[in-house]
Parts: sequence; C-alpha cells; structure tokens
Amino acid sequence: MTARSHNAHRRTAGGWLAAALLVFAVVGMRPAAAQAQAAPYDHPLFTGPVREAPEPGFDQEHLRLALRFDAPRRRVFGEATLRLRPLDTSLDTLRLHAAGLAIDSVLVGAVDSAKVAAAFRTDQAEALLVALHTLRDPATPFEVRVVYNARPRRGLYFVQPEGAGPPRQFWTQGRPQAHRHWFPVLDVPGDKLTSEVLVTVDSSLRVLSGGRLVEARPAGGGLVTTHYLQDQPHAPYLVLVAAGRYEVVRARVQPAPGARTVPLSYWVYPERIGDVARTFGRTPDALRFFSDLLGVPFPWDGYAQVVLSRFSFGETEGAGAVALSDRILLDERAALDEDPDGVVARVLARQWYGGLVTARSWNDAWLHEGFAAYLGALFEEEARGADAFALAMLALSDAYLAEARAYRRPLVWNRWEDPVWMFDAHSTARGAWVLHLLRRRLGDETFREVLRSYLSAFAFQSVETGDFRRVLEAVTQQDFEDFFAHWVTGAGHPVLEVSYAFDGDQRALSFTVVQAQDGPGVPAVFPLDVAVDVHTLTETFRFRLPLDDRVQTLTFPFASYPRFVVVNPEEEVLAEVRVDQPARAWVGQLRGATNAVSRLRAARALAAFKDDPALAIGLRSALEQEPSAAVRAAVVETMRLLPPSPALLRALIETFEDDDPAVRAAVLDALGAYAGAPEVEALAFRAAQQDRSYRVQAAAVRALARTGSPDAPGVARSALVTPSHREVIRQAAFEALALLEVPAREGVDLALPYTAAGQPSEVRAAAAGYLATLAAEARPALDRLVELVGDDDLRVRGAAIAALGAVGTPRARTA
Repeated sequence: MTARSHNAHRRTAGGWLAAALLVFAVVGMRPAAAQAQAAPYDHPLFTGPVREAPEPGFDQEHLRLALRFDAPRRRVFGEATLRLRPLDTSLDTLRLHAAGLAIDSVLVGAVDSAKVAAAFRTDQAEALLVALHTLRDPATPFEVRVVYNARPRRGLYFVQPEGAGPPRQFWTQGRPQAHRHWFPVLDVPGDKLTSEVLVTVDSSLRVLSGGRLVEARPAGGGLVTTHYLQDQPHAPYLVLVAAGRYEVVRARVQPAPGARTVPLSYWVYPERIGDVARTFGRTPDALRFFSDLLGVPFPWDGYAQVVLSRFSFGETEGAGAVALSDRILLDERAALDEDPDGVVARVLARQWYGGLVTARSWNDAWLHEGFAAYLGALFEEEARGADAFALAMLALSDAYLAEARAYRRPLVWNRWEDPVWMFDAHSTARGAWVLHLLRRRLGDETFREVLRSYLSAFAFQSVETGDFRRVLEAVTQQDFEDFFAHWVTGAGHPVLEVSYAFDGDQRALSFTVVQAQDGPGVPAVFPLDVAVDVHTLTETFRFRLPLDDRVQTLTFPFASYPRFVVVNPEEEVLAEVRVDQPARAWVGQLRGATNAVSRLRAARALAAFKDDPALAIGLRSALEQEPSAAVRAAVVETMRLLPPSPALLRALIETFEDDDPAVRAAVLDALGAYAGAPEVEALAFRAAQQDRSYRVQAAAVRALARTGSPDAPGVARSALVTPSHREVIRQAAFEALALLEVPAREGVDLALPYTAAGQPSEVRAAAAGYLATLAAEARPALDRLVELVGDDDLRVRGAAIAALGAVGTPRARTA
C-alpha cells in the first residue's frame, strides 16, 4: 500500500467511525450526535407539524395487562383491560393508540358488569377505534377489554439465545410513546392511570415490573405467572416489564429519621453479583439526598434497578423501577475508568420529575430531562464537592453547545416529527442550566423551596412549563416573564466576545463585550450580570459586568496591567465566552485560576496557540502542579496538538506515570504522533499488555498502530480476543486494523467472525465499521454489511448503515 493510499485508508476509517456514531444516534434514539450533522432549518424539529397538548375525550383510570409470549417469533399475546371515565359524553367512539396490533376481539361494558362484543376497526394512524353505542350510560366509567397479538417493532424487545429454548431476556421501553406498539392505550404522558401487569413466562425467568409484587403462581407446563400492581397514578410510558435470568440483591433505606423505609432491589445476572456494590452502592445516599433536598418522600412503594442486555437506549424508567444497559455494571478494573454515580442519581431523580410530576405533552420534555440532569449534578456536588459539580455542569454545557452548532430551539417546543427528538441536549443540558441560572439568582434555600413547592402542588398530576413558572413566581414574589422569554421560550444562548485594555495613564481597566449570538428565535441581547476575576501577580479582584446591550464597554479603576482575566469564573451563566488575551495570560489562568473549570477552559483555549514555541514549557509546568485529573487530561490533549519535539516527548512520557487512567490514555493518544520512537513503542506495548485500565490498554493498541510499530499487528490481533468493559479493547483493535496495511482478504477473514450474532453488540458494530474500509476491494465485506442492515440489534444495524454510507457505492446506497 502506498503512502497516499494508506492516508486515504486512514481517512476512510475515520469516516466510518464518525458515521457510525451519527447513524447509531438516530437508530438508538440518542439524537444529539445525529443532529450535529443536520442543516439547522432542515431538521425534524423545524419541519414537523405543530403539536398541541392532547385533549382526550376519555380519562383512563386503570390498565390491566395479561401477557404471554412466543419469544422465538418475537410475538406477544395480550389481554388489555382499560377502565376509562368519559370527559366528553357526546363521543360514541373510543380512539386508542394501537400501532400494528392484530386485534382478535374487543369487549365493552360498565365496570363490574358483563362485557359485550363491540364493533371496532384499526386505521392507518396507529389507532384502534371502538364503538361505544352498547353503553347504557355514556357518562359513567366503563371498561374495554382488547384481546390481541403483535410482533412489535418498538416498545418490546426480545434477546434470544442461539438455537431453541426460552428467551434469555425480554424488556420494554416505553418512552416517549412506544408502548402503543405492544398494547392498546391512550399513549400520552399527561393521562395518568394505575396499572397491573400479569406476565406468564418460563419458570427459569424472573419478572420485574413497577409496583408491588402481588403473587407469582405456577401456570402449568413449566410456566409461572407473575402479578404486579402499581396503585399510584402514573403516565402510561412508565409501565415497565423486564424478564430474564436474574439474581436479586435486596436492601432497605430510611431516607430520614422517622420516615417510611423504602425497599431497594438490584436485578443483575448471577455472575455479576459481585459488581452490585461498586455500581449501585450510592443509591441509598442519592435517595436520602433527594428526599431531603426535595422535601417530598419517594413516591412509590419501592425502587428497583434492573440491567438489560442489548439495551440501546442507555436507560429508561418505570413507576418505582428503572432499567439500565448492563454496560453500567463495573468490574474492578472498569471502576478505574468510569463512575456510575451520576447515571444512578439522574435516573433516580426522574422518579420525582417525570414520575411523580409528569409533563402533559412532550413539548415540555425538559420538565423531566432538565430537572433530572440538574439533580444528578447536585448529587455530584453533595458527594464530591464544588469542583465535581462544576465539571458535571461543564459536561452538560459542552453537550448543549455541540448540539447548538446544528440547531437552536426553545426549551418548550411544539414542532417535531417524532417526540424522541425532544430528548436532546436542549431538553437535558440546556434545561439543567436554566435551573442552575435560577438557583444562582434565588439562592440555595429559595431554590429548594421552589423545587419542593412545585412537587407538592402537582404530585401525581401532569403539568406544563407555565405551572412551574407560576409556582416559581408565587414562592419568590418575583416576575420571571423576561427570564422565561430569554431562556425557556426563546432559543439559543449568549455568545460573549470579550476584550480588555489597560490604560496606565488613567489607571483604568476597560472591558468591551459584544453579544454575537444570532439565529431565528435567538434574543439579540441576553440581560446578564457577568462576573470577571482580574488576577495580578499578588491579588485577585472581582468586577461585575451588567450587560443589557449588543455592544458595551465598561471601565473600572485599576492600578496595574492584569496577569490574566477569567470571565464567568464561577460558571454562573450558560454562554460561549471568547476572551481575547495572549497565550501568556491563558498559561497564567491555567496555573493560577482557583477552580478546575477555569483552568480546564484555559487548557482548551491554548490549543489556538499551538504554534507558539514557548507553549510546551507552560503546559508542562502546569501539569506538574495541577490537582485535577480532568484538567491534566485537557492539558495533555492540547499538548497533542503541538509540533512533535524531543522535549515534548519527554514531558509526555513522564506524564504517563499519572495515577489517573484518563490522563494516561490521553498521553498515549498524543504519543501516536511519534512514529519510530523506540521509547514510545516500548511504553505503548507495555501498557497494552499490563495496564490495569481497560481504557488505557485500548489507547495503547491504537497508539501502536498510529506509530507503525512492528508490534502493532500482533497486538491488534491479540486485542481482538481480549474482552473488556464496553468492549473498548476489541473496538480499539478494529480501529488499529483500519490504520494498518492489512490485505483486504485477510482483513475480511479477521472481521467476519466478529459480526456473528453471538458476539457482543459493540464488537459486531466495530467489525462492521472495519469492513467498510475493505468493501471497495472485497465483495464479501460489502455482502456482509448489506446483510447486517436487517440485523435485530439496533447498534449493529446502525453501524451497518453508517458503514454502507461510508462505502458510498451504488449498491451500498441502495441497501
């Protein structure tokens, strides 16, 4: 392979990785990455129909589901009984959501009375229409019983073993409105009901649903019927069912002295019992913290957490139960790389915001997602301190700003093709930041009172954003019209271009601030009060910049030229802040700012000065004194951008002694630029073989390939058979193979076995991506990618689609 073709090979490999992330985001209902590629105003959030909050003519009060399954055929057989109360007595037809259900019969009758067959039909709008003319009194509650079967394309998923036998696992995912694909219901979040679920499965499986376990009784033929009752009202999407071969670890927590004890349960695979404590161990702490913070008891009888196989959605919640991908389970080594506490806290917070108080429609999805994300960050603050909280908020800010490069929408929004698009970084991250802005404005105690009053006022009810605003204004006795106009019903965020100048003769320091944000629905000016810390060699002075115009210059008495300035030092405002100061000032901020996020932002800003020959010295000096691993990793990432040099190489190798795996992985990524350096190859080879961190081992595999080490092919092949948490090592093996000069036929032979159904999802997806780099030369690679487009696994299907997009041939595009 020539140097030119090798570089093209590398570009193709990078393309399939990026494309795989994009397509999987769509298929896996994680839209943020996909949206980053969309034209801002050619997006489903701007081209969809106007969505108003539904006004159903009936109030569903109770749902009873009796379920049996034909797992090999992925079919469910159900009897759904809905008790409803008429709201509009003039209606003679009941319209239920029922997408793709085969309806066997429908019976209708008064509650506790005999039911009679009713005329019904289905339409193309995912609806079941039931005639109600047999009801004697159209104003009283009645029941409708639907016997049906379905092979759902959403909502209910089976994880089958190879060959015959009962399912290894099946599970449901109802958010935002997927349950209509496997049982008939008014599938809107604001119409709450109580529920009971009776699930008949093979006796080798254990069944979890939200609510209280009523009984588990033999059903004959090696089957067991498990009956759960949730007698507190909840949204239909919060019906949750999971079944598998589980062991259950039980515990109890008393949120406060004298409070009701809450039963806890952790549903994991028998072989992963040892991972429960390190994965879910902070659940009692989080439940105690939220109960105290919110002043409202945990709303359900108990709280269960269940892990699911091939769960591409990451997490979902039920009423009193949550489901998470089994990738959250941490073995001893994975715990070096990941901290699950933020996820554990966030999904727990949705039991209050989303469970107890539910958005009336998905136009207000931020009332769930933003609140849960912010409470998760508050738990980080409680557990680990101010820097941990600030870094959590920085991660949310990064996620939102990345998405905002593609589009900007108000938090409350009613234009979408599918409500899944409302579960984006705007609802989650921008929503969390809106709450943070309120907290900084109100103070902790008043903010806490607002959270409590909102929950208390609307417990077990559905709400709109206006309800939250009314509580906020009632508690504070303040008018928040302008705040909501800018941050909730308005789009975008401030983009602050800040420059400063010191006048020695006048002994004055001037700041010029331009608000440069633009776009439809984005306010030309955000009224702000932004703090600025001005650092000299010996002191720090704080000024406040009241901003209410597009361009403003503010001048303050000051005695000397600043060493550096930090705008928004306490991260009070969600904004893009672009400060015009020289490299030496950014180095000063990196070494002297008092909080981790300000130092991390300085490390990022210094990437713009990568050609400055003195920068390496400043970065190396900062590394030696930096206490935060996150900042050290950011410094190394900036060092990676600098021109290679012997001094920089020595600094990176010395930094590899860092205790934190994220820093060591960043070092290995940077060392990939030093091809032919024997000390780099030796270090990377040793790390690939010996490091305790899976993440570091994966980075070492990639580094060996990037440096062209003679050991790289052998290490990559060895990595292919090395399991790890989230399969990061085997994924790295395929990334490495894409960088190496492996003949196409040999590469296909290596990759094809890893696309088989028995392999982990991540490995199959990575193998599909690697096949994209070979498909132009090897027809079997293209054939396999075409087959994988129809795979049952969402992650694999998305990777295959992305890979075919990268191939770009007519056959690939057709597939």
